Amino acid sequence: MSASAAAAVSDSRLARVLGWCGHVLQRCVPRALAPLCVLAWGGVIWLASSIQPPTIGQGDATGAILSNFLHAPEFGVLTLCVCLCLPRKDGWARTDAWRLQAIFVVVFVYAIVDEAHQGFTPHRDPSVCDVLTDATAATCVLLAVRFGGGEHANVRNLSRTIAYGLLACLACACIASFVPELVPQWEWL
Repeated sequence: MSASAAAAVSDSRLARVLGWCGHVLQRCVPRALAPLCVLAWGGVIWLASSIQPPTIGQGDATGAILSNFLHAPEFGVLTLCVCLCLPRKDGWARTDAWRLQAIFVVVFVYAIVDEAHQGFTPHRDPSVCDVLTDATAATCVLLAVRFGGGEHANVRNLSRTIAYGLLACLACACIASFVPELVPQWEWL
C-alpha cells in the first residue's frame, strides 16, 4: 500500500470514529439538556481556577508546557458543550459560519472572565497567553465539529484541523510558558 493510500485509509478511519462519537454525543445529550452541560463544565473550569494550580514538573520546561497546554482540552470541551446547543439537521449540528462565530465569542468571553477571576484568586495570575490557548482550542473544536459531519463534512479538512490544531495549541502553551519570562514587567502575560 502506498503512503498516500495509507494516509487516506487512516483519514477515513479517523473521520468515521470522530463522526460516530459526534453522533453518539448528540444522541445522548438532547438539545434541551445541552445548556446544563455548558453550565456544569463552566462550573468545573471556575472551580479549577479557584484552587492552587498543581505543580507539574516542579519548574521544569516540560511541566510548564503541559500545565499551560491543559487549557486546550479544558476549553475544547466547553466549546463542544456549547456546540451541543446548536440546532440539528439530519443528525448533525448546524454549523453555519455565524453560529460558529457566536459560539467562539461566548467561549472567548468566558476565557477572559475566567482569567479575570484568577486575578482575584490566591496563587493564581491572569494571563493573556492563557486566553490565546483557550481561543485556539475553541477554534480547533469548532472546525472539527464543522468538518466532522453534516453538510460540511470533509475528511481531509478534519484531519488537517486535528493535526494543525494540536500543533497550534502546543505552540500557544509554549508561548504561555516562556514569553512571560522574557518580559516579566508585563504581568498580564
